Amino acid sequence: MIDSRLDYIAVPISTRRDASPITLRVFKSSLKAFNNLHYGHILVRAKETDLALQNAQTHLESNPGDAIVWYSLGDLRKKAAFLTKVERHFYYQKIKIYFLKQGDRNTKVFHDMVKRNMAKNFILAVTKSDGTIITSAPNIAQEFIGFYTSLLGTEDQTRPMDDGVFKWGSMLSSELASDLCW
Repeated sequence: MIDSRLDYIAVPISTRRDASPITLRVFKSSLKAFNNLHYGHILVRAKETDLALQNAQTHLESNPGDAIVWYSLGDLRKKAAFLTKVERHFYYQKIKIYFLKQGDRNTKVFHDMVKRNMAKNFILAVTKSDGTIITSAPNIAQEFIGFYTSLLGTEDQTRPMDDGVFKWGSMLSSELASDLCW
């Protein structure tokens, strides 16, 4: 069994500089073995690590003076965060593969996805401040405008700018001002 991660890659590549199909097959099989060893069953490992983290946290709550659990908690958090990130990437890859396979075959999958996203991003109804429910799109838009206008206020007339403010304090000489312009 190969112990080091580099041994997976070093064995096929060290034989020759130019890759033949046989070398590439060996390289591919060694990378598959590496992937299976370190990233295989990632979903199970992520759940086990989350469970171990929860158990350690509950143990630490009941025994706050336990230094061993206290120090191991940081490592467990890092491992759980890493495995959660890897799990998320696994699902992203799975969805991408599904979409690429199904999307190339027909556009029905694409249009179903667009419809699903439109349904998710659509506001069906809004409850007004008096308790009535609005379902028509123009009235919903007007209610949003009215809500944010009352929340943020109306536009006030601004005072004209006082140019005398710029003359207070020190000013750049004309040479320094020209240096700023390059």
